[in-house]
Amino acid sequence: MSDDEDITFMTTSERQSFDKVKAWASVMKLTEATADAIVELGFSSMEALSLIEANDLVETNIPIGQKKLLLKAIKKTISNDINAESAETTSTSSTCVQRGGIQNGEFGNASGGSKDGGSNGPNKDGSFRGPIQDGGAHGSNKDGGSPEDYYIQAVMRQLASQQKQQELLPAAVNSVVNDNSMNNLGLQARREVANLDNLVDTFRSYTYAESTKKTYQTYLNSYKKFCALVNIPLVPLSKENLARYIAFLSQKLCFNSISNYISIIKLLHLEAGQPPPIDSHYIHTILQGAKRVLGTMVKRKLPITPQLLKKILTTLDLQNQNHISFWAACLVAFFSFFRKSNLFVPTLAEFDAGKHLSRQDIVFQTSGTLLRIRKSKTIQFANRLLEIPLPRIPNSPLCPSQALLLHVKMIPAVSCPSPAFLYISKGTTVPLTYSTFLQMLKHSLSQLELDTSGYSGHSFRRGGATFALECGVSSDLIQAQGDWKSEAYKGYLDPSFSHKQQVMNAFASALSQKRPSDA
Repeated sequence: MSDDEDITFMTTSERQSFDKVKAWASVMKLTEATADAIVELGFSSMEALSLIEANDLVETNIPIGQKKLLLKAIKKTISNDINAESAETTSTSSTCVQRGGIQNGEFGNASGGSKDGGSNGPNKDGSFRGPIQDGGAHGSNKDGGSPEDYYIQAVMRQLASQQKQQELLPAAVNSVVNDNSMNNLGLQARREVANLDNLVDTFRSYTYAESTKKTYQTYLNSYKKFCALVNIPLVPLSKENLARYIAFLSQKLCFNSISNYISIIKLLHLEAGQPPPIDSHYIHTILQGAKRVLGTMVKRKLPITPQLLKKILTTLDLQNQNHISFWAACLVAFFSFFRKSNLFVPTLAEFDAGKHLSRQDIVFQTSGTLLRIRKSKTIQFANRLLEIPLPRIPNSPLCPSQALLLHVKMIPAVSCPSPAFLYISKGTTVPLTYSTFLQMLKHSLSQLELDTSGYSGHSFRRGGATFALECGVSSDLIQAQGDWKSEAYKGYLDPSFSHKQQVMNAFASALSQKRPSDA
């Protein structure tokens, strides 16, 4: 047989197998969609069909009712074929022994045809019993059907019989034979997979902190706007279009912000399984040029100093509950170096006792006050507890412990746990949000005729760290107090001119002294 003839033969055989599977499915009252699904799974012949197990159907879209009907039909078909084969083998065993080989009756009936006239289609019970002439498996059937088809059916019966015998030891324990056990195992497996998938989704949802998610959303919105503008998909992005996006961002952002904004492109490509276009020499040259043209100088907010704090105090009425709340927040922010995300609740509904400073984590002591923070920018995995002491400064308007204690007494907590700083709004006690705090700060600065655009909540963190440096506190202690993970804190420090003058005075003092070597 030539190669071409072989290909033609196999194609015809496969088509006949498909037709038999679908005919069997129709007889067993299975839907056409179920039959198609079986074939797509690779069970495209009756031999393969007999090997289907419940676990094979878990990932399919076949309705559960059809799955049960399918498993029942397979069991019935295998059982009928085994019973028929057993009866026929018994009645012809002597003939087979006498003739010494595979003869008529071993895989078919002695007459070479079925009782209904030798049809090779499915029986009423869904089983297939093809007509075999004298000569056994390699004979030809009366109606011109392919002898290979009947040989396959015979082998299928033997395989099914062997499989059934192995699986039924012991029958009471084997779950494949029993429909209910098969279905229960399938349902249990699906539930377990669903539970595990839900857990995976939960882990994925906690990959980034909420603040990081909001930042990435800002980056994504900008990138989507650019893609819509130039009519390109989000992924994949060519290096040429990435260069255009960098130019697009340079029209409104500084270089440091550009570097942050394009990070979302790398993340999108990694999620899509695509190589990020950022890691190329061409993009490196674009960024290097942008850095040289735009510069990397960061315009930071001005620091709040002790002198400015005293001026802010003159704008407040300490008989007012809300002014006390604001003043206590100012002093705690200055002395603790806390980030605004730990001090203030972003909105009324987003209080997190682990992340935001709460009344329960404020401990008043004789020497001062102890504050505890459980989550921060650098503590995201509950790996440690941040404890920050605040001093007690007798007879000083800048004593944070006294201001905080006064605030707690004037506005008691109405819930447990409760945010540290509360505010009275229309007769109701609510958390002091960052937006409200910033609004009050700008109001005080405006009364002092200062440019409010130069200050923010971050000014307290920067001002406290700078004042500590001027007081001679070591950089290691400043870093620990501010919970800085890296040396990025050095960018926040702003030594005053007088502090720098002290350095020069030390130089002058050392040089003015006579040394023995100079004599």
